[in-house]
Amino acid sequence: MSDDSGRVQRSCLLAPPEILIDLDRMNSAEAKQLGGYVELIAQHFMSSAYGRQFLPDALGELTYGHPAIQALSSLTKDWDGYGSDAPSETVIGKANDIWNLSVGAFGRALPVPEITPGSSGMVAFTWKLNQPQRQLELWVHDNTSFSADWCLLHLDGSTIDGELKVLDDVIPILHQFLAP
Repeated sequence: MSDDSGRVQRSCLLAPPEILIDLDRMNSAEAKQLGGYVELIAQHFMSSAYGRQFLPDALGELTYGHPAIQALSSLTKDWDGYGSDAPSETVIGKANDIWNLSVGAFGRALPVPEITPGSSGMVAFTWKLNQPQRQLELWVHDNTSFSADWCLLHLDGSTIDGELKVLDDVIPILHQFLAP
């Protein structure tokens, strides 16, 4: 589609075909409103079993990070009524980095994780596989350098765990988790 000047308009189809949004002409208030709609759609899509299998592809270019991580950024001190710390901007940033790295490296081969806050201000990722049955947990901590603890639990009760000091070290752990 192009306007009168012949310039190609980047448009985003969000609803019925007759509703197109010209992203180049959008003001900041409209962009913020659109971002809210996209986040709401993504949250509903993610909550369905059908949507969860396609979530990495669906969100790939729409947002930085996962909607659950973005939601954690709105938590405040005592978010659970027991005095728990809210995740800091640093932890939220590290969690987004892990999400983006894992989706970029594995796409739909990696199940969508549960992403939850912890009482000490950390963010936890939990990936689960049914065949073979196993679970990978990764906890992102609040400190100045990258740091995350992980634990891989197998059906037979065996565990492997460790600490990550570099973001890229997430990839070999996820490979191990996905290995037959």
